[in-house]
Amino acid sequence: MHDILEAGVWAPSAENRHVFRHSVQGASVRLHLDPALARVNADQYYVALLSIGAVIENMRLAAGMHALDVDWQRGDSGAAADVVVTFRPDRQSPDELAEYIKQRHTNRRPVFQGPRLHAAEQRAIEASLAPLGERWRVHWFDDRRSRIALCELMAEAETHRFANAQLHQAMFDGIRFDIGWRSGASEGLPPAALQIEPGMRAAFASLRHWPLVRTLARFGLHRGIAWRASYMPARWAPHVCVVASRTPVDTNGDMIEAGRAMERAWLAATQLNLAVQPFAASVALARPGPGALEESARAALVRAWQKLMPDAQPVMVFRLGHAAPPIVRAGRPAPAALALR
Repeated sequence: MHDILEAGVWAPSAENRHVFRHSVQGASVRLHLDPALARVNADQYYVALLSIGAVIENMRLAAGMHALDVDWQRGDSGAAADVVVTFRPDRQSPDELAEYIKQRHTNRRPVFQGPRLHAAEQRAIEASLAPLGERWRVHWFDDRRSRIALCELMAEAETHRFANAQLHQAMFDGIRFDIGWRSGASEGLPPAALQIEPGMRAAFASLRHWPLVRTLARFGLHRGIAWRASYMPARWAPHVCVVASRTPVDTNGDMIEAGRAMERAWLAATQLNLAVQPFAASVALARPGPGALEESARAALVRAWQKLMPDAQPVMVFRLGHAAPPIVRAGRPAPAALALR
């Protein structure tokens, strides 16, 4: 059970803060979701449930190492309903992706280098989604025209994060400026993990102050910041791909299953020794429901996605390539620290 809980804790989470506490109940683990999820914006809710899906998939992979499989269900339809993961005997061979749970991480180095993946390696990432059914796929944006269109969409979404007070606050609240630029952290994003160049760190730290960013936005300077954060690193990466669903991702269960697909693709890329950076903003800000964006801005993102992928719904954007490891990796708390008290 310790192995399974630890694997769950190592799943990705928004701003490196899990939105659940767990309790062991016989042959099950109950994930008690943070009640605050009932009040967050649609984009925050989306990435939170993606994370829960990744937690479940990591638990399933770890359970397979002990000849177990899992079933999961939500207690009710509420926004912050608990998720119950139940274990049962299973004689199938363990999934080799389990070995890469602790190696998986986000690499934000500005430049990813080649070589590009062979076709067989791309197929391996695509095949990682097969255990979840035919619904899920990986769409590659490696030709010039589609790559530019996707990068422009990503930059537009990132621009909103620097021009909207709520999105700006949500972004910078997760960064642990209190620990400085050399330390790691088990919760929250350590600044060193952001890979900001030494000469730009003071300027970046100043961007946490909304009055300054609001002034920059009046002169359009926030667009340059957004392009540096998304367009440029994605435009010149060896590969950019989107994990997507062939059917709408509408319900809570859909979003959790999408998180499982996201995690499997990320682990498969880690298995290939790739540097990986996820970009959630362009997908999350296009989600329906209460949000910080005006409806016209959200609708523009939706239309851009429909033009790029008319037959699928995006789940997560990934930049892939080769790069040195990050200076600091975000850590994780011990499983006991997330136990319900």
